[in-house]
Amino acid sequence: MREAEFIYTIDGVAYPCKVTYKRMRSMILRFDLKSSSFRLSCPTFTSKAKIAEMLDKHAAKLLTRVKKNASLQKGVGENYLYILGEKKDISFGSAEERNKYIKEIALPIYTDRIRHYEGLMGIDKPYKVTAKAMKTRYGSNSKKTHTIALALELIHYPVEVIDSVVVHELAHHFVFNHSAKFYNVVLKYYPNYKTAHKRLRKHIYE
Repeated sequence: MREAEFIYTIDGVAYPCKVTYKRMRSMILRFDLKSSSFRLSCPTFTSKAKIAEMLDKHAAKLLTRVKKNASLQKGVGENYLYILGEKKDISFGSAEERNKYIKEIALPIYTDRIRHYEGLMGIDKPYKVTAKAMKTRYGSNSKKTHTIALALELIHYPVEVIDSVVVHELAHHFVFNHSAKFYNVVLKYYPNYKTAHKRLRKHIYE
C-alpha cells in the first residue's frame, strides 16, 4: 500500500488531499471534517488523470453535502449572527430578511477592501462589486462583466479573512487559473493566505 498527498482547490479554497492506493476495484472519495481534507482510496495503478477526473466530478458536490449534513454554517443561529468575527445577539423573521440585512452591511465593506487592494495591486479600472449568497464558493471574478462577487457568508469572518478572498479574486485579474504563477501573485499581496483559508475551511469565525 502506498500513499500520496497534494492540494486540491475548489473555488479558490485549497484542501489537502490524501490518496491511498490499495488492491481494490473502484475509487472511493471521502471528506474528513476533523482535518478538513479529502481522502481518496483507489486501485493500485490508478493514474493521476483518473484521480483528477474523480475529484473534478465529485469533490465540490461532496464538500457541499458534508457541510450541510454537519451543520458547519454556524455564523448564523436562531438568535445570533457573527459580523466581522464578533457574535451579535440578533434574530430575523426569515432568511430573506437576514440576507438583506447582511448584504446592507457587507457590500460597503467588501467594496472598501476591494478598492484598497486594487490600489496596492495596480489595478486601474475598478471592479463592480456584488454581495450574494453562494453555496460552494466565497467569491468569483467575471472577466466578461468586470465584476467581483463575494459571498454573504464572508461577513461572519474578521476583515483579515475577507481580505484573503479579495486578494484571491483580484489575482485573477492577472492570472485566470489556479497555477503556481497565480498563487505567487496571491502570496505577494497576502502572505498569510494559507492561514486565512484554513479558517475558512474550518469555519472559525472568531
